[in-house]
Amino acid sequence: MYIEKISASSYNTETDCQGKYYIDKILKHRFPGKWIATPKGTITHHVLEVLALIKLAQQNGLTTINDEIFGQDWEFPVEITPEVLDKLITDSYNNIKQSESHHQWKDDDLLEVKAWVNKTLEYCNGEYNPLNSKIIAVEQHFELPIREDWAKITDDKYLCINGYIDLIKETENGIEIVDYKTGKRKNYETGRNKDYEDFLDDIQLLIYRYAASILYPHIDHFLITIYYINHGGTFTMVFDAGDINKLILKIKQKYQRIKNAASPSFNRTHKCKILCDYACNSFEKPLIEFRGGKFHQIGKPMSVCDEITYAIQKHGIEFVEKTYKKEQKV
Repeated sequence: MYIEKISASSYNTETDCQGKYYIDKILKHRFPGKWIATPKGTITHHVLEVLALIKLAQQNGLTTINDEIFGQDWEFPVEITPEVLDKLITDSYNNIKQSESHHQWKDDDLLEVKAWVNKTLEYCNGEYNPLNSKIIAVEQHFELPIREDWAKITDDKYLCINGYIDLIKETENGIEIVDYKTGKRKNYETGRNKDYEDFLDDIQLLIYRYAASILYPHIDHFLITIYYINHGGTFTMVFDAGDINKLILKIKQKYQRIKNAASPSFNRTHKCKILCDYACNSFEKPLIEFRGGKFHQIGKPMSVCDEITYAIQKHGIEFVEKTYKKEQKV
């Protein structure tokens, strides 16, 4: 299978199920998420991002920021009072609620998001409140080529590691990367909560360390904090140069696994119908299921997962990519 970029998200998706990776990253099909906790987390992240952008603008003597919800050159309030913060959260909530209208939103959802934001701002005497921080970067994007022979795609093109870092700030202990999480601190493979050993091997945090070493080569070490707002608080790690070597090996193995796969393997388990959008949904003009033992009953529209599997088996991978690959808007 073809691959030119890899992120923490795509890495973990392929680990979970190569078929899911294929439908998502190669065929480019996405479906509305079924869990309302996801957009509630998006709202929380957005408000924290806006506060960080405001603080960064203030540091630079500016009075406006650019934001996808509040607009380009948005003139932010001079003082972020509790009333202003409440309105920021509510406006973000209403915007994302509208774009995620398939969920059954309740008044309690807005109250919960407000509680999540305020909990974050007050945690550890405001240590992770962006307004109290010296901001270096907000939602730092990176797309970094791995210039090694094994990662060469063409003569002038290499496999890239890409992603975004929520927040980079300066502290009295050095430069700190912060990643906010509103979900559970759970390893879904083992069923137990993640601990420091898990975080030291976490692909997302290792990628952050690698990206930081490239983006800020003059800095020797970074603190990397993952903040589980609702499930355990902060966990801070320090990675060294050996961890970068560990990451590159992980990426090499993943790249070769994907590249060498003639067609994707599908990891079908009892969790699919609960957790996977591709087992729960069907295409707009689906095939009708005629087999037993599949995600949907005989006579019902085939699930996306079952239709892609069937099409690969019957027609081959080239037919599937020609027929099912979704055109991306530029």
